[in-house]
Amino acid sequence: MKAITVLSHYMKSELEAVGVAATKTTVIPPFVYGLDGLAPPDGLAPPDGLAPPDGPPCVLFAGRLVAAKGVDDAIEAWRMSGLELPLVLAGTGSLRSEVGDMDRGEGLGGEPHHRIAAVIGRAQVLVMPSRWQEPFGIVGLEALSLNTPVAAWRSGGVPEWHPGGELLVDWGDIDALAAALRAAVGQRATPAQGFDRELLMDQLVALYENR
Repeated sequence: MKAITVLSHYMKSELEAVGVAATKTTVIPPFVYGLDGLAPPDGLAPPDGLAPPDGPPCVLFAGRLVAAKGVDDAIEAWRMSGLELPLVLAGTGSLRSEVGDMDRGEGLGGEPHHRIAAVIGRAQVLVMPSRWQEPFGIVGLEALSLNTPVAAWRSGGVPEWHPGGELLVDWGDIDALAAALRAAVGQRATPAQGFDRELLMDQLVALYENR
């Protein structure tokens, strides 16, 4: 094995902790590509009768509906926030039934790529309360690229793209996450810098050519 590529400095540090030499590991983060300008095919209907991606402003959770992604914590923080906005859960997983227990909640199911921009675009804020340590958290980078703010816990590689401030709170603090949701409403996020597609592709090609 000549080289390892990872998505974040967090992942690199985790490998170093188990004995992988730092010189073998290169950080090349992912980039956002293709979210703008993607229109759904004519006549595409929402799957399984679920809600369409376009709709009123909302709080959005986008990801696998499993405990590790913190979907329960997203629901709790939304409830505690006191916001009148509905919570939209976009994803599939073992906790899919949780959406049925929410007042003012919606379930979208798994969304194909051409629908993600519409789902994120209607959101006032994306909530990311990952219980595990996120290797990167690409959906947050996608949200920022569409000017949607992200309320998140400090988890794994998330601080490497998140702008910080009052919307990035201590891991596990649901009260702080609820406050971050309230603070995010009405904000317009700025796309994260340093994740240019051409630059990162050039870095990856150079890595292959030099090994």
